[in-house]
Amino acid sequence: MTEPLRIGADGAGGYARTPLDAAHRSHLLEIVSCYDPDDAAASAAAERYGCNRVSAFEDLLADDSIEAILSNTPNFVHLDHALAAAEAGKHFYVAKPIANYLAEARQMVARFRERGLVLMVGHQTRRLPAFRRMRRLLEQGAAGTILQAEANFSHAGGLRLTADKWRADREQCPACPMMQLGVHCADTLLYLLGPVSRITGLIKHQATPVDIDDVTAALFEFDCGALGYIGSNYASPGVYFVNVYGTGANLLGTRQSLTIRWADGRTEQPELPETDVHLEEIEDFAGAIREGRDPEVTGEAGLAALALVEGCVRSAGERRTIEMAELMG
Repeated sequence: MTEPLRIGADGAGGYARTPLDAAHRSHLLEIVSCYDPDDAAASAAAERYGCNRVSAFEDLLADDSIEAILSNTPNFVHLDHALAAAEAGKHFYVAKPIANYLAEARQMVARFRERGLVLMVGHQTRRLPAFRRMRRLLEQGAAGTILQAEANFSHAGGLRLTADKWRADREQCPACPMMQLGVHCADTLLYLLGPVSRITGLIKHQATPVDIDDVTAALFEFDCGALGYIGSNYASPGVYFVNVYGTGANLLGTRQSLTIRWADGRTEQPELPETDVHLEEIEDFAGAIREGRDPEVTGEAGLAALALVEGCVRSAGERRTIEMAELMG
């Protein structure tokens, strides 16, 4: 039997509990130690997972028994922690986005490739059963010629932001809702329809009590010819959908369901399997390391999703359409 992958948790509070809970449920991983700058979060995680608690991120890197780092930290920390992990010979899982800027993401991807280490980005929504089924239908050509795609991931978290939070800092979290939420849609649309060739973005501040960009929108053209849209705001009631429109069918997906509206007028809502996307994702990370292969969401995939966000920001700032070739080099 393969030995469990021994991991160190970099970040243990808030959302970090979700992937850590998945790792704890899996027989493929073992949480050895955890670190969080919040003492209460670190103590709670150590008790919850029966692991050691360390007082600094560097302690995880210095532990030779730890093979990989599971990192759920603020965006602006990702680059430094990733490069330090690579230097220490540790594989690295990083929660989306891969980084705040493409220049940082490129450094991360290059360093892990150079060292032959796995770098995986936490984009789990593409694994939802609705989007897996949509991908199969698109590969089969069931939706005909693809004309348009649209997605929106928004919620009212921005209304609770205060100036001391990192998401309230434009440098630490540029285009806040597009970076935190819309980037999930970016990854899912790239997974479904392939690369984007050009992008136009709009961003502004409308409603949050802190001065951030809280309403964002991006229009783009896919290499396949379809036109697309991602919207994301940080102040409305929660919404998440990804829709694809074709000459043969419209595919309307949410976290819980898929509706297919066929060209002949039929409407179908196929039964979808129950899937633990967080467990699937974290076990893909462990499998990639043990089997010497890439995970599904590589550093390059995380970089591609980030490029749509950065393209939106640059387009809004320069008031022009951005060719993706400019961003991707």
